[in-house]
Amino acid sequence: AKALNAEEFQSLNIMREYEQEVAMSHRAARNAFVTINLALIHKKVAKALFYRDKATGKRSQLEARDYALNNMVPKLKVFFRNGGEGFAPDHIDNGQTIRGNVSQFTAMLSYWYRTLEIDPENPSAFVDAMQLDEIQETMFETLHRPLGEGMIELGRSLTMEETRARSLKASKEYQQRKNSAKRGGKKKGGKKKNRR
Repeated sequence: AKALNAEEFQSLNIMREYEQEVAMSHRAARNAFVTINLALIHKKVAKALFYRDKATGKRSQLEARDYALNNMVPKLKVFFRNGGEGFAPDHIDNGQTIRGNVSQFTAMLSYWYRTLEIDPENPSAFVDAMQLDEIQETMFETLHRPLGEGMIELGRSLTMEETRARSLKASKEYQQRKNSAKRGGKKKGGKKKNRR
């Protein structure tokens, strides 16, 4: 093996330092979203996010809806646009951990938007405004929503078995909704034949 010259050696050290910084940044971002998601299991935290502002201390229901749709959603959409270009590349976000945490965070905000009745006439406005593409929607509906809502329901992180069970149930329900939408929700007319 050829001995490295000083320039090559320095280049390798810079590369190692960069990789270490990326790993530390990834770990910090993951830990931040895990902490935020754990905080969001509490109704008081969710109410504060939607109904509190710095200036007056409180928001009306209409102001809370406008804040959610005009401030929260656009900031989250930056991550999801164009198939997720707002997220770090896969070689940095190993296993798309941060992407999953942000999607789970979005699911939890969507849950609280519905259950706190921010917009009783259109409870799905938050998630609809996200305009997820087909792949993002599938992951959201079959993994991140059941995981986030399960955490809220149980008041803690889910075990792997609980995650798997909720994800399977959500996948079946999501597939049924998609199939119903394909059929247009129309029932076939006429009487059923007796098939004895």
